[in-house]
Amino acid sequence: MRKLARTDDPTPETNGTDQKRLIAKPRAENKPLPVSVNQASRCVLLRNMFNPQEEEGEAWVKELEDDVRAECTEKYGKVVHIALDPNTAGDIYLKFDRVTGGENAIKGLNGRFFGGRQISAQPVVDAVYSSLFSRTSAL
Repeated sequence: MRKLARTDDPTPETNGTDQKRLIAKPRAENKPLPVSVNQASRCVLLRNMFNPQEEEGEAWVKELEDDVRAECTEKYGKVVHIALDPNTAGDIYLKFDRVTGGENAIKGLNGRFFGGRQISAQPVVDAVYSSLFSRTSAL
């Protein structure tokens, strides 16, 4: 039974009547716990990239998309799709041609400051990304 309970050898313990009984101690696991579990994806969501109330002009969406695409392609990998949602508090979706591009973008952009704002970068499951942007499923 001790084997099933995953315990070490029992240790004697006395109770108030000086009778000894055996108490099984839980076995200590020596496996290291994972420090962080990352989800590998070539799709990334960048949050807090802009404030739509502060942006001016007609072409700010296209200009910001072009700037982000150029920098991410240069530093992390080829960007095959980018979408900026002007109705949010700064969300930009990116899809890279390879998983390593997404991983590198998350490592490089998460916590970085852009325009005085701290960016949050997180992976997006490919199927979820494709459901949000149906025309990207073939990319």
